[in-house]
Amino acid sequence: MSESTTHPGGEEREELRRMVGWIIFLFLAAAAVIGAFIVTGVGDSSAPTSTTAVAEPLVDLSRAAAVAGSAGLEGVSVSADGGVVTVSGTAPDRATADAALAAVADLPGVGQVVDMISIVAPDQGSGAGGGTVTADIDPDSVAAVLAANGVMDPMFTVNGESVTVEGVVESRQQAQAIVDAVADLPGVAAVVDQLDVIPLLNREARVLAILRAHGVSDAKAQITADGLVTIEGTFPDEESHAAALAELEGLLYVNDIDDQLT
Repeated sequence: MSESTTHPGGEEREELRRMVGWIIFLFLAAAAVIGAFIVTGVGDSSAPTSTTAVAEPLVDLSRAAAVAGSAGLEGVSVSADGGVVTVSGTAPDRATADAALAAVADLPGVGQVVDMISIVAPDQGSGAGGGTVTADIDPDSVAAVLAANGVMDPMFTVNGESVTVEGVVESRQQAQAIVDAVADLPGVAAVVDQLDVIPLLNREARVLAILRAHGVSDAKAQITADGLVTIEGTFPDEESHAAALAELEGLLYVNDIDDQLT
């Protein structure tokens, strides 16, 4: 009679081999799927790409002053409130001032340019109707032309047959109309245009810049063609309030201030 011999653990080892086989199979299948996904994804030009927004460049005040000076402006002063750039200085003529303003306007970050340039002709006297007046040029007629065309702070100088006109106007077209009207007066052979063209929007921007520079919060400003400025906002202290008003009163195009600051 023969006896059968059993080997303890044989079935367990067989089960373990089957489990290892399944694990290897699943691993290889997963690797194949991942590999196929990677291959099909590479070089797909339709895949979305991320973009990074480019911030608006800040105004380079040193460069703005340099380009204005290169255009012929003297005593250049440049300040910025966001993208609004105010340019001050003196120019020998309107063409030089316009060239300086255009150069600044072309700089990165500049959205608006406020013209605070003074036109000062070389060796040219100034005054309200001063200079050498000839019998052929009627100074009252020159003054009447400036008043009729809405010039703010009008001034003129008569030297021989030449008339220099000064003041603040709204547009270049208005300035040209004034020059043409003066040129048509009896005895006038030449007109020197020293009119400052400062649009109302630029005037308001300048007023706002002054208020903010003196710490006025929630600043608002309105200005009329005849020079009435209405200002609103909250000032930090009386000293700042007085300083802001004093600076506003010094502007050529400000004739009266409706102070609603609190």
